Amino acid sequence: IGVRDYNYQDSLRYIHWKASARQQKLMVKVFEPTTTLKVAFFLGVDTFRIGDSVDEDTFELAISAVASLSQYVIEHRSSVGVFVNSRLHDQSGPLKLLPGGNAGHFVNILEGLAKVTNYPVMPFAGFLHEERASLPWGVTIVAVISEASENLSPLLTELKRRGNKLLVLEVGGTSDT
Repeated sequence: IGVRDYNYQDSLRYIHWKASARQQKLMVKVFEPTTTLKVAFFLGVDTFRIGDSVDEDTFELAISAVASLSQYVIEHRSSVGVFVNSRLHDQSGPLKLLPGGNAGHFVNILEGLAKVTNYPVMPFAGFLHEERASLPWGVTIVAVISEASENLSPLLTELKRRGNKLLVLEVGGTSDT
């Protein structure tokens, strides 16, 4: 949509050579912002645990919600990623699927969610903090939890302060009303 002065952080691929020659200084191309939605669902397995027990119905509802919302986003030609801090049935690590938007990616999401257990690999706040660094710029983070822990609230506040688009989807949980 235009050009602007070069910044040392800009990629050399985006230098507009003709404009740079006219201006006698490096200029880079300015692109129109994309309107394509990218969503990363983060399911907090440990938020569904109460002591040693798990509310299985609520936990299954959260998994179904992530699957349904993922399908909706992909059907609307956007990208979805799914991250779950759970030990999977066939491996000891968590589910980590970077955003993608085709039918094959949705099948991977469903297969991954089918392997999720209610045994967390690590606390959700730490998992979210680590994995957000691997996300592409502009991703909307959707935290799917039962209840926010004391550690999670400051992290969510920090993510929001840094400019991340953030949505918290509380499934189940206790209500004070």
